[in-house]
Amino acid sequence: MGAKIDGERLGLGANPFSGVPTIPERIGRDVFYEELQNSPTMQLFLQKHTPKDMTPA
Repeated sequence: MGAKIDGERLGLGANPFSGVPTIPERIGRDVFYEELQNSPTMQLFLQKHTPKDMTPA
């Protein structure tokens, strides 16, 4: 396909060969899934836990 992704991340995922941890790996799977259960707060949660270099300009 030839697609290039800057920063080794796309959405909630990370390139599995990059060594860059996913959000569940960084904050803990239980915390991540608990927050998913509270979906009305999901956008605020992602804003809080998304690295600055991943936020859209």
